[in-house]
Amino acid sequence: MGVMVVDTGLDRATEKRRRILDAARLLFVRDGLRGTTMEALARAAGVAKPTIYGYFSDKDAVFTALLDDLSDALTAAFETGMAGPGTVAQRIGMALAGKYGTIAAVIESSPFAEELYSTHSRFSTRFRTLDAQMSETMVQHLR
Repeated sequence: MGVMVVDTGLDRATEKRRRILDAARLLFVRDGLRGTTMEALARAAGVAKPTIYGYFSDKDAVFTALLDDLSDALTAAFETGMAGPGTVAQRIGMALAGKYGTIAAVIESSPFAEELYSTHSRFSTRFRTLDAQMSETMVQHLR
C-alpha cells in the first residue's frame, strides 16, 4: 500500500516567510528602516502586501524577526570560535572575529547603520544582553 503525502503548506509558508525576511534585510540595509515601506517590501519579496501582514503585524515585527536571525547568527559565530582549536586567547579572538564579522557583513556596510542600531530599543537591549553573555563565557574560559 502506498504512503499518502499530505502537503501541509509548512514548507511553502517557511519559504515565503524567508523571502520576506531576505527582502527586508536588503531593503533595511539599502534604504534604512524609515525608508522601507511595506509596499516596497512586498514588491521585493514578490508577494502581495496582505501576505506580509499574514506573517508580521507591522514593519517593526519584520525588523524584530531580523534581529532574531542576527542574534542567532552572532551566537553561532561566537560559539564556533570558542569551540575551535587553539589556546583560550586564540579561541576568544576567533569568537570575537566571528561575532564582529557577522555584524559588519549584515549591518555596518549600510549607510543607515546608525539608524538601524539606534531606532529600535529592542536591538540595543537584546545585543547588550548578548554581549554580557558572551563576555561571561570568555571570562569563564579564562579562569
